[in-house]
Amino acid sequence: MTRLLAASLALALLAGSPAAAESDQEAESFIRSLAEKILRLREDKAGEAREKVLMELLVKNISLSRVSRFILGPYARDMDKETRKAYKELLPEFVSKVYVRRLLTYEGEVSLEVTKSVRKGRRGREAIVYSMATVENFDEPIQIQWWLLRDREGSYKLFDINLNGFWAAQWQRAEFVSQLRKSNGDFAQLMATMRAQIGGAAAPSPPGVSAPPPAAPAAPAAPSAAQP
Repeated sequence: MTRLLAASLALALLAGSPAAAESDQEAESFIRSLAEKILRLREDKAGEAREKVLMELLVKNISLSRVSRFILGPYARDMDKETRKAYKELLPEFVSKVYVRRLLTYEGEVSLEVTKSVRKGRRGREAIVYSMATVENFDEPIQIQWWLLRDREGSYKLFDINLNGFWAAQWQRAEFVSQLRKSNGDFAQLMATMRAQIGGAAAPSPPGVSAPPPAAPAAPAAPSAAQP
C-alpha cells in the first residue's frame, strides 16, 4: 500500500510539473514567423515606411481588443464609444513606437530562438512561448516569453510579452491606471500622454526593456589602409 501510494504521488507530481506540460507547435511557429517579420524590417525598410509596415504587422497579430481593455483596468468600462474608437486607433502606433521601436534601433545583429512552449488554461486556447533573443553588444541574452490567446476564429494572437521577468501589458496597465486615478479618469489626458510618447517624448521603460547600448566608437583608420 505504501509503495502504491508513493508511486501515485510521484506520477501526480510528474504530471503537474512544467517538464510534463504539453507543448504547442502552432504557437511556436506563430512566434517564429512574427519575430522573423519584425527583424526583417531592420534590413528591408527604413524611416516612415518601416513604421507603417510595423503598425500593419501589429494590428494583424496582436489581440488589440483584449489588450486595449486590459491595460485600462477598471476604467475600461467608463470609456464612451467615440473615445474608445480614438483610443484603439492610437494603440497600435503607441505599441510600435514606444516598445518595438527599441528593438529596431539596436545596433548590430539581433536573433531570436524559440526554446519551448506550454499550453495555458483549461480550454487550451492560450499558450506561453519561451524564447531567447541574442543582441550584439549585450552581455547577456534577453529572455522573452510570449503570451498568446486564440481569437474567435481559432487563430493565435499576441496578448502580452515578458521581458526578463516583467510582463509589458501588466506594467503598462499599472502606468495607465495610475495616471487615470490621478486625473479622475481623464481619457483625453491619457491619450495626450500617449501621443507625446509617440512623438518622441521620454517614456518610462518597463523594467525588462533596456535602451539600446551606445554603439562602439569606430576605430581610427590606418594611414594608408583601404576602407572596407
